[in-house]
Amino acid sequence: MLGRTVHDPLGVESDARSASGLGLLPVDTTMSAEKRTVVTTARTRGGVHFTGYEIHMGSTTVEPPAEPFARGGDGHADGACVGNVIGTYLHGALEHPDR
Repeated sequence: MLGRTVHDPLGVESDARSASGLGLLPVDTTMSAEKRTVVTTARTRGGVHFTGYEIHMGSTTVEPPAEPFARGGDGHADGACVGNVIGTYLHGALEHPDR
């Protein structure tokens, strides 16, 4: 909801097939029927390593000027940051005291 739009073409979460977000991040999310939950490690742009879990139920397209919030252990980019706004699929990421 921090992004521009959330699309739910299959009606997984709602009868509404699309909704406007807050527009705080230049991202658009499209939901899918399959939910993926996995425990992972990641590293923030500032170099803080942490453990959390990812919940994905679709895909998010990130556009400039957003930068990734973190990189997963396998190197994939996660989330988006613009200024002091952060969006991420990494639950538990903000609980780390050194974040």
